[in-house]
Amino acid sequence: MQQGQATVDGGNFKLQIPSGVVQCVFRGDRGSIIVSSRSRLNDGGWHVVRCERTGEGLTLVVDGRTEAQRSGRTGYIANSWPLSVGGKTNCDQVDVGCDYYAGDLDYVELDAR
Repeated sequence: MQQGQATVDGGNFKLQIPSGVVQCVFRGDRGSIIVSSRSRLNDGGWHVVRCERTGEGLTLVVDGRTEAQRSGRTGYIANSWPLSVGGKTNCDQVDVGCDYYAGDLDYVELDAR
């Protein structure tokens, strides 16, 4: 899932799983932080993934276990792009690549506190 793109004004955030490795990215007006899981999730099982951004940094939790943490502040994120789940809402394979999620997705929750 993602909201915005890497090059758009106002920043962006995304949770992606390239080749089974979960990545959580936040890019705001103060900088970017990315964290990646140590283990792969493309094993045919169900997994619970949580990406949490706080004032201190970014934490990635998979199946109740902290997989990655990074300190830092990303700042404010505000762009006009819609939230997309499972693929980009507006892509042309020229200016914006069309990334799609190939797998099962059961539940997504976004808490924008």
